[in-house]
Amino acid sequence: MELVISKRFYLVFSGLLILLVCLFPACGQQSKEQGAKSNELQVENKEPKVEAKEQPDIHPKEEINQSKSTLSEKEKKRIEKRIFQIVDKLEKFSLIKIENIKKKDIPKIENERKQMVEELLSIGNEGIPTLIKIIKDKQRDSGFRIGLIKMVAEEIKDDRLVYPLMEIAKDKEDDIGVRNIAASILKEEFDKKPPDVKITKKGLRKIERKVKKIVDSIESKCKLCGDNLEGINWIVFREEEELVDGIGSPGLPFMIEAVKDKKRHWMCRIIVLEVIPGLGDSIIREDGTFKSVDDRIIKLLMELIDDKSDNKAVRREAMCSLANLIEQNEEVYQKVFNLIETEEDVYLRADMIRCLPGIEKIIDPLLKIWGDENENEEVRRAALLSLGSVGARTGNKRLLDLFLEILNDKEKRANPKFYIPVIGFLGGFEDERVVEPLIKELKKGSMFAAESLGNLWKDGIHDDRIVDALIEGLEIYRKKPDSLVWSSAAEALGKIKSKKAVKPLIEALRSKEVIKRNTDLIIIALGEIGDKKSVEVLIETLKEGVKNRNEWTILNTSLALCKIGDEKSIKYVEEVLREGNLTDYQKEWIAEELKKLTGKEYKY
Repeated sequence: MELVISKRFYLVFSGLLILLVCLFPACGQQSKEQGAKSNELQVENKEPKVEAKEQPDIHPKEEINQSKSTLSEKEKKRIEKRIFQIVDKLEKFSLIKIENIKKKDIPKIENERKQMVEELLSIGNEGIPTLIKIIKDKQRDSGFRIGLIKMVAEEIKDDRLVYPLMEIAKDKEDDIGVRNIAASILKEEFDKKPPDVKITKKGLRKIERKVKKIVDSIESKCKLCGDNLEGINWIVFREEEELVDGIGSPGLPFMIEAVKDKKRHWMCRIIVLEVIPGLGDSIIREDGTFKSVDDRIIKLLMELIDDKSDNKAVRREAMCSLANLIEQNEEVYQKVFNLIETEEDVYLRADMIRCLPGIEKIIDPLLKIWGDENENEEVRRAALLSLGSVGARTGNKRLLDLFLEILNDKEKRANPKFYIPVIGFLGGFEDERVVEPLIKELKKGSMFAAESLGNLWKDGIHDDRIVDALIEGLEIYRKKPDSLVWSSAAEALGKIKSKKAVKPLIEALRSKEVIKRNTDLIIIALGEIGDKKSVEVLIETLKEGVKNRNEWTILNTSLALCKIGDEKSIKYVEEVLREGNLTDYQKEWIAEELKKLTGKEYKY
């Protein structure tokens, strides 16, 4: 009986299906044509689809319900309008060409940009619906969208961003950099499994063109700056950010090509080379060095180093990058130390040594270099500096013994290149054995000893001899116009925050010897200690600063008074905001500190 029913049901169902096809032939035909067309495209391009392996935990409607706004419709429209105004202006700033900016206008533009960013972030979660519209807008500049997505996700971090970011990451018509940052943010900020951002052949060609465009932009700016590598960094930060966050590892092959192209400006090649170690399959340690990187990066660095006909600065950057990667494998380790031994240019050897990560594995080969008195002085000094870095990071007792030995060695003390850095290294060891040697160095006039003693106290060596020695150093050396010990001692006493130091610091601030010089470190130290006994002298100093139109004295004294928090000083600081000879940035800083103290908003 069951079999008969099944057959009848099948016949009825088949009849209905045939009837539907007959009644709507166009629909059936259209569906077939679309299917055929889709198959043709897949066969023709052979490109993988971008699909999400896992759907977001929250449906967009549920997300909206999670955060219901209490604002009126009128207020919502006002906020939306203001957000669009801010974002449009920020995007305009991001697209300004450096050659069109006058140098004197840069601080003004940067200050205005900063204020707009702060206003945007202050709107907070109420602005998320509008910000979602903006970050999904493909008509906007992709580099700007990348920066905006990062900022909004990291600073506001609203769950309503999850679904839009999923959509962006899946949209293969969108910019690959924007898709990559969306996927990265989903994983890192919201702990969501992002969709696989598979790159098609067409997408890869887009990446290639984009990398070339960014590198061309870097090169044009390098040519404008001449050969000033130090001055170029702030100018190309947007391009660097786009290469790292916007394109990432998919663009690595094209960046490698750009670095290897000797026809490009040498500074441009170095800037791209600085970006590359952060790409690929990299794991970054807490100290900023890399534990493991893509083998293609290692190969590139070795090729650049081996090509002695290449630009020296490019080779140097490659050497330093490789030196920082000695934990990659034994081959890299051996290559680096072989280069340190055999490279003819002693300054390149010294630079490589200085770039080594602060790990204990490098102690023995560097001790060998340090111990060779026939070795070049610059190379030995570089070895000593790297050993100091290892000692400060690891507290290695062998290195502590070495540094104490150097301080007691008359021959080595005769060379300031050796013994002066050692005084600084000792401040990184949490060991009471270093207190007495550092006090002796302080009495001999070493400002570095004062800094190290302050660091020791901060790290937990609370020895009363340290405070007494720094106060003594402050009182003796403030009378010597050519000495910087007093200012270093003042800074160290500020770190220690000892009430015992308040009286000598006040006396130093009032003394004629110090007034003729920079008093800022004493003012800052009194603010750090926070004793109300120093309020009177700080008010006197503030008035003197206003009278002499000394903006940094005004700023530091105002901030110190805010930290101490005495009510009678508030009116003097408020007066500075109204009349003080300060920049808007300095006034903003003071206004923020005053707000913490009084709870009031300040206009200036």
